Amino acid sequence: GGYGVKMCNFVAVMKYLYLTLYLFACLSALAYNDHRNARIDSLEAALKSNHPPKGDDLLLAYDELMRGWLPYDGKKAEYYGRKALALSYQQDGLYVRQNVIRHFAQMHYAREEHDEAIRLFQWALAVVDTMEQSGRYKQMDIDDARSCTYGAIGNDYNIQDKNHLAIHYYQLALPIFEKYNWTESQTILYHNIGELYLTMGNLQEAERNYLMAVKKSEASGDSLMMAIARKGLFKVYTRQDDYKQAKATAEKCYAYYHPHRTEEPED
Repeated sequence: GGYGVKMCNFVAVMKYLYLTLYLFACLSALAYNDHRNARIDSLEAALKSNHPPKGDDLLLAYDELMRGWLPYDGKKAEYYGRKALALSYQQDGLYVRQNVIRHFAQMHYAREEHDEAIRLFQWALAVVDTMEQSGRYKQMDIDDARSCTYGAIGNDYNIQDKNHLAIHYYQLALPIFEKYNWTESQTILYHNIGELYLTMGNLQEAERNYLMAVKKSEASGDSLMMAIARKGLFKVYTRQDDYKQAKATAEKCYAYYHPHRTEEPED
């Protein structure tokens, strides 16, 4: 959160969003599922096989292919997204529909077309409302979809440097995360909010949220997020000239990053 990155290349933007802000865009119990090309080849092969998927299976395949291609190839992502959206009306697939609409919105905010992105995000929320009214979906799936969209809207406002709006939408997701004890999701939420408060110069709120991120990361056993959250605390303590705490915090970060120096060289 709070990066304010401006990038022109669509693929570069989507990779950035997926590897950083997208961590918050869909933070349910599935928060750390890696969709980066994991199933693209096998799904595309299945579509071309003698027995391609049909009906709901085809709808899910199109949805997965859009999501899989999104960080790498905008044209392919759009191609499969349009197929998924059209089929969602034939199959009355509301869950996939809101997924696809949200991904289209992410494509727009990657291009800095923020008004269109927000319009699509609000459309996705309206579809989630329809899911709830239909009585056909599990409450967890409805809540998951809603929290994904809240997080995505927060990300959009985040990269526009509209910090208070970003925090508002992130906090809308918090009760959902608490309801299901999705601690990894809470970790990233608190970290992103901490980053935003740090950007605004509110060190007290930044520290409070980073400490919550550390607490939740320890509860989830997520060693990477323990380090990321402590990096935020390190920045707070150095700005407060509290070098004793800053050094102790940095040492805990180093204990993670040094063994992972190949994967995380900058850190």
